[in-house]
Amino acid sequence: MKSEQQKPWQWLTDLFRSEERGVSERQIGLEVERIAIWKDGSPFRYQTDPKTGKPGAGQLLKKLHEVYGWKLVDSALSEPIGLETPHGKISLEPGSQLECAVYPQKNLVEVARHLEEYDGQVDKVIQSWDGLVFLGLAVNPIHRLDEIDVIPSPRYHIMTDVLGRTGRYGTTMMRRTSSVQINLDYTSESEAIEMLRVSLLVAPISTALFANSPLLERKPTGFLSTRAEIWRHTDPARTGLMKEAFEMGFNFDRYSAYLWKMPLMFVQDNKGDYVNAQGCCLEDIASGKLPGIEVTPTNMRWAIQQLFTEARLKPGYVEVRSVDGQLPAYRLASAAFWMGLLYDPQARKLAFELLGKLSSADREELWNETSRKALKTEFKGLKIREIAEKLVQASLEGLKKRGFGEEVYLAPLIENVNRGSCPADRIMENLQTRWQGNVLEILKGES
Repeated sequence: MKSEQQKPWQWLTDLFRSEERGVSERQIGLEVERIAIWKDGSPFRYQTDPKTGKPGAGQLLKKLHEVYGWKLVDSALSEPIGLETPHGKISLEPGSQLECAVYPQKNLVEVARHLEEYDGQVDKVIQSWDGLVFLGLAVNPIHRLDEIDVIPSPRYHIMTDVLGRTGRYGTTMMRRTSSVQINLDYTSESEAIEMLRVSLLVAPISTALFANSPLLERKPTGFLSTRAEIWRHTDPARTGLMKEAFEMGFNFDRYSAYLWKMPLMFVQDNKGDYVNAQGCCLEDIASGKLPGIEVTPTNMRWAIQQLFTEARLKPGYVEVRSVDGQLPAYRLASAAFWMGLLYDPQARKLAFELLGKLSSADREELWNETSRKALKTEFKGLKIREIAEKLVQASLEGLKKRGFGEEVYLAPLIENVNRGSCPADRIMENLQTRWQGNVLEILKGES
């Protein structure tokens, strides 16, 4: 029998263990993606529109660099795809969604300060552009897939090819969705696995609380979180609620073994060029099935990045991925909710008490139902609004213990739970009343 040291994925296991934090070192990271559309309903492209002369996302990055001196980050094709700023790293998602990954901070108050300054600086630059609007939505509500171009990034072009074949909505996920991702540090292996399990258990409740994407191509979809439905049909090999995480004895080593056998979309060769992985996993590459490609630390890190489950482990932290793209107040509410829940042992315990008896199939079915009905969902005797209320209260208590005043950011979430509504409910109400069925009205201001 092979010892642990002989396992081919040992480098990954050691990486996760080496990044454990002390309790006093814990921080929070927040990644915010935003979809932009012109007020006349035309798409925000990467290149300047040759017909209208409207600038694109590449021009926006260059303008931000010019005004603030932020360092440009270029793709392998020598085109701008990101920026390094005092607030965090700015990058473009495949469909020119603008993402700000705020540098990890000790508390949410500091995260909020950086986000507010960043938003203000971007808004100031686009004031002269006459009509560019950043939406607080998780799915582009207007444009067809073929109206949105892919930014000039070799790995995104490979992903377009791969995800165009693995699921009905793989390329829609890339070009037409946005999310909020919350990154929270773990202090030990056992805590990391517990945090991961809670993140996956509570993902359907998170979907209900933060559902904010009821529209696609100018029509209601029947889902309050269309984004969740899109992810369910992106690539079954790398998405979902990761039932394996709930198996007895699951740990860093088993997680690393899972990554070792997960099909990859792309890898890098020894020159650093991106190569289509042709569905090979790290195990296949180690056995020579992808000529010219080796199992390197870079490609093992790419395996970590290419797992798209509703929560995943990164070296040193758990990344929560079950939150729709949001307006500013709800971005902070989602971060506060998850921080209060995952950083407090009592709150984590409550999550297991409320949801831990659900089977893997139950969790999948519940996720589907909350995508449609959000807080109005009732499932096998569970009233999701009541469960959400208990989890939000537990999060509130966890935040109070931290002593930074972060519980103030839960206010809009508490109000919504009391009403039994989510952000998407307000959008649908507006669509049926003051917008009179015209989805373009959403471009006139915050929903």
